[in-house]
Order: sequence, then structure tokens, then C-alpha cells
Amino acid sequence: MLKLPMLQKLNLKFSAWTMSKVCVERRAIVLSETKVLKFFAEDIHKVFGIPCGHRNVKGRDGFIKPEDVTFIKRTLGMDRTGVHSLHAAEEFLMRDISEASSKIEKDCFQIAFVIFVMGHVLAPRTKHDYGTIDYWGALANTENIT
Repeated sequence: MLKLPMLQKLNLKFSAWTMSKVCVERRAIVLSETKVLKFFAEDIHKVFGIPCGHRNVKGRDGFIKPEDVTFIKRTLGMDRTGVHSLHAAEEFLMRDISEASSKIEKDCFQIAFVIFVMGHVLAPRTKHDYGTIDYWGALANTENIT
């Protein structure tokens, strides 16, 4: 995942057009009445190797306490001046994590991986190297990240 090129100059008109064709209810990209590309959570898993599950990251599972946000930012180094969230997550992912690493290091690696993938692949923002915390409630308990 870290080896994917960052396509900052990707044609934004094409991206906007593609996203305008997405039908969330049908989980499909609708090109015309007869051309529909259905997709599933498992497709994301197959293509990117990102785990998928059945948790809703909105609502109750999406809630995160402000002190938990502060803890994640501090632990991953996102709280430093001039450090953007996705860059800090990438820096954490570059660390040497092994079976001998502490539980907190392994947990933070999982959190950093999800933040990195969401920010660069699944829910990128228009401002480079910034991510959203809308789904961070799903990260609060790393036992639920599979």
C-alpha cells in the first residue's frame, strides 16, 4: 500500500465525473442504463488487501471522545506543529514493527494503516496530506480492526 504512487495531479474532472456516477444505494458505478459496474466491500479487500467487515463506522460506532482523538494524534505524532495527519501516519508505518513489538505499537500500526488508506485511497481530501476523522470512532478499539 505504501508503494502506491501519490497521483496528486490526477485529472480532477475525471475523478469528479466518476464519483458522480456512483450510486450508493445500488453499490455501483452507473455508466448508463445497461452498463452498471457493481462493487462490494470484498472488492476493496481483494484489490488493496484492506480488511473488510460489517461494522457501520457512522452513528454509534463512529463516535469518538475528544480525548481519544487527542491520544491517537499524540501517539502517532500528528500533534506536532507542521505535521499533517497522513504524513505522520505514513511515518509511523515506516517503523520496524515485529511480533516482538509492544501491544501499543501494534495497535498504533493498525490505526495508522487505516488512516493512511482512508486518506489516500478510499476517502481522499482535496487538501493534500490531510485526512478526516469522521471514521475514527471505529479505530478506538483496535480489537475490532481485523
